[in-house]
Amino acid sequence: MKKLSLLTFFLAAVAFTDLAHSQELPFTGGESLEYVITYKALFTADMVRVSLDLTSEKDPQRGDAFHAVTKITTFKFWDSFYKMRDTYETWFRSDASISPIRFHRDAHEGKSYNSESWLDWSEDLSQAKVKIEKDGKPVKDTVFSEEGVLRDIINALYLARILDYDQMQSSGKPFEVTMTPYRDILKLRVRFVGKEEVSAGKAGKFKALKLALAITPKDTDNSGSGFKIGASENGTYENGEKIFLWVSDDQNHIPVYFSAPASIGSIKGKLSQYKGLKYELSSKIANE
Repeated sequence: MKKLSLLTFFLAAVAFTDLAHSQELPFTGGESLEYVITYKALFTADMVRVSLDLTSEKDPQRGDAFHAVTKITTFKFWDSFYKMRDTYETWFRSDASISPIRFHRDAHEGKSYNSESWLDWSEDLSQAKVKIEKDGKPVKDTVFSEEGVLRDIINALYLARILDYDQMQSSGKPFEVTMTPYRDILKLRVRFVGKEEVSAGKAGKFKALKLALAITPKDTDNSGSGFKIGASENGTYENGEKIFLWVSDDQNHIPVYFSAPASIGSIKGKLSQYKGLKYELSSKIANE
C-alpha cells in the first residue's frame, strides 16, 4: 500500500472558517480523544488508532496558547503490511480566534518513508512559511499566502468545534474553506445535512449533527499516486459530497463518526475513548 494520508482526510473533514462562532471555547487543556479507523476493500479491519491530546501552554511571542498533539499508529498486526508512526503537532492561540502559530509533522511510514515538515505563521497570519524534509530528497522551502486565515489540519479540527451550527442549519447554504495538510492547499465545501443518531462503537450511541463535505485541490492537479481519501477509484477528486462527518450535538461538538470513499475501498472512523472534556457529553444516548 502506498502512503496512507489518513490524517489529511480525518482533519480535513472538519476544517471550517469564515463562520460565526462562539466566544466560549468548547475545549480545555487536558482533553484527550481517541479514534479507531476501519478500512474496507476486499476485507474489513480496524487498522489505525488516532489520538488527539490538548494541553495549555504559554507561547513566548503570542501569549496563552494550546498545544495539540495527534498521533497515528497502525495496530501491531498491520505493522508488517504498512507500519505508521506519525506525529502531528500544532500550537494555536487560546482566545476565540484560535489563530495558528506553528505546526510540525514527523512521519515514519512503511519500510523507508521518513519526513518532517514545519509551518510557521507570520504574526498577522498573512503568510505561512513551509519547510519539508524527506529522506533522499532536497529540502523544500516555500511560502503560502492566502486570503483569510489559512489553517493547518489540526488547528482546523478545533476550529470546527467552535462554529455556530444553528446558523449553518438556518442558512442552508454550503461554505467553502481553505486549509493545508502542509504541502498543498485544499478547498473544501461544507454543508449542514441535519441531526441524526449515530453509533460510535465502543464509545456508544450519540445524538449528532451530520455534515457533508467535498474536497478539491486548489490547483485542480489530481495527478500523483498514493491512497487518496475522498477520491474516486481512478484516484481523482470529484466535485461531489461523498464524505460525511457526525459531531456530538452538545456543547463539546467532538467528532464521533465519519465515513468516506477512497481511491481503493473506503474508510470509517469511530470515537473509541475520551476524557478531560470541558462539558458533560450530554449527546450520548443511554443504553436501553
